[in-house]
Amino acid sequence: MSQQLYLSRRTFVQVSVAGLCLPAAFATHAEVALATSINRTARFRALSQRSAKGYVQLVLNILPDATKNTIATSQRLMLSSLDELALGNYSAEVSQNIAAIKVEAAVLNALLATAPKRDMLVAVSVQADKLTEQANKTTELLANQTKSGNAKIVAIADKQRMLSQRLAKNYFLQAANLNTAAVRQQLASDRAEFKAGLTMLKDAPISTANIRQDIELCAMQWYLFETSIDKPRSRPFVMDDVAVSSERLLDITSSLSSHYEKAVKDVV
Repeated sequence: MSQQLYLSRRTFVQVSVAGLCLPAAFATHAEVALATSINRTARFRALSQRSAKGYVQLVLNILPDATKNTIATSQRLMLSSLDELALGNYSAEVSQNIAAIKVEAAVLNALLATAPKRDMLVAVSVQADKLTEQANKTTELLANQTKSGNAKIVAIADKQRMLSQRLAKNYFLQAANLNTAAVRQQLASDRAEFKAGLTMLKDAPISTANIRQDIELCAMQWYLFETSIDKPRSRPFVMDDVAVSSERLLDITSSLSSHYEKAVKDVV
């Protein structure tokens, strides 16, 4: 066998192996990109509810200085998240849904810019729900693009932070005498879903020992939050406690969401 023929065959084998690896490499990159996109779109679910929660708190005069900062921070994060989403390469359907997120976010931010008024509470809450619904639809579209359960676990972790904020928002709506059947029903279902989400995350194969420690921390913070919303609102500082504990729960669930996004990257 001549050296030239040997080199030719070796080159053929190298090229063939590289060709076999390409689909796996593309799949790996797609999985990582998908987890990141899910995190970005899902973020709007929590930001919308957090902003509405803050608006209700201002109407009720609960920790007004900190609450104004909360709303301003949420609005900045919405804008930066839209900038991040603009960098992605999506299907036409996902792109249309991202455009719809942008529209709903603009309407919500316009409402939040008005002076807090009790007669605006329903409008702000409804618009926050519209943005949440659109962000949820887009997140599910992205999650359904993969057969892997890992990216879907990222979506579940992301939803936990939204639930923490919607629970607090509805609690404060009740305090503002908007204790409708719809509000009560959503409070009950969100509590059940949050607990179920903690269990699903803990049992997920992708959950590392460090992530499970964070889940335990989340469970402890959830206990404090749930205890607060069960106390009579007439007791001193109870609503302040709900406001503070909901923000702490958001911090923990946001950290969990980031950890799961990183875990997907480490796995693939």
